[in-house]
Amino acid sequence: MRFVRGLAVFLHVEDGRHEVPHRDALGKPRQYRPPPRIPSLEEIRKIMTEALSLGPAGSLTPLTFHFIIGLVACTGLRRSEATGLLLGDLGPDGLMVRNTKNRRDRLVPLHESARRALDDYLVARKRQGGPGEHLFVLASGRPMHPDYLTQTFVLLARKAGVRGGRGEPGPRLHDLRHGFAVRALEGSISSSRKDVGRHMLALSTTLGHANLVHSYCHASLGITGLSAFLLVP
Repeated sequence: MRFVRGLAVFLHVEDGRHEVPHRDALGKPRQYRPPPRIPSLEEIRKIMTEALSLGPAGSLTPLTFHFIIGLVACTGLRRSEATGLLLGDLGPDGLMVRNTKNRRDRLVPLHESARRALDDYLVARKRQGGPGEHLFVLASGRPMHPDYLTQTFVLLARKAGVRGGRGEPGPRLHDLRHGFAVRALEGSISSSRKDVGRHMLALSTTLGHANLVHSYCHASLGITGLSAFLLVP
C-alpha cells in the first residue's frame, strides 16, 4: 500500500480524479527491530583488540577503529554521531555531540579513563591524520562513513569469535548502545526507587532521545526483570 500510495500521489498531480489512499489505510507500519545481542565487556575488548590488526599496518586506521568502538561502547553514541565528531567537540567537560538524529546538540560526559584513551588517540591523530577537522579519520585522512564502521564492526566481531558466520545472528554495532543503556541502569539499582527516575532522565539525555519512552525501549530490550523493579511504587 505504501508503494501504491506513492504512485497515486504522482498520478493525482497529473489528474485530480485519482484518489490518494490514506497513509495508514492498512494500519500504521511497524518497524522490525532485531533482538539485540549485547556483547560482554570481555567480548568488546576482544573486538577492540582485533581492530588493531587491521591494515594498513602502522597506519592510523587500526587505532581509529579501536578507539571509536570503545567510545561508542562507553557513551552509547549513535554511529553517525561518533563518526561526525570534530576535534573541537572534545572539551574539558566531555563531548559536544552536534550531528544528532533529533537536530539537538548535547554534552556527553566522559569517564576519566575514556578521556585518557581519547588523549592517547589524539597523539597519533595529530601525527598521522592530516589537517582535517574530524576527530576520527582513516589512513587517507578522510572521515569514516557510518556504514563502513558498521560493516567493519561485524567483520571484527567474526574474527574475534564473538559472532558467527555470514547470516548467523550476533552483536551489531548498535548493540553497544543497548549495552550502555543496560549497564547504566544496572548501576542505579542499588539506589532508591525515587532516584531511578532521575537516572532514567539522565540516561535519556545522554543518549539524545527526544522521548523518554525510547530510553525505556533500549533498556527493556536488554534487561529482564528491571521493568518490574521500576514499576514498584
